[in-house]
Amino acid sequence: MEIPDNPNNNDIRETLINLAQKVQRLEEKFDAGKFDAEKISQKIDRLDYKFDTYQKGTDGMVKMATTIIIATASVAFNE
Repeated sequence: MEIPDNPNNNDIRETLINLAQKVQRLEEKFDAGKFDAEKISQKIDRLDYKFDTYQKGTDGMVKMATTIIIATASVAFNE
């Protein structure tokens, strides 16, 4: 889209028409069903669940490892 240095009313009008057509095409693509809000919401909920599960598992492993290290250290220092 070329904008002249000294645009007249026709140049501005043509540019606005072209811009409006591009916006309309983008709206049509967006409305074509590529973005379904319900599906996106479900995917986010599943990802949140997976992350929470992963975080809980990681926390559990860290607690278990800490317990093993402390138990090993107390046995090693008592001998």
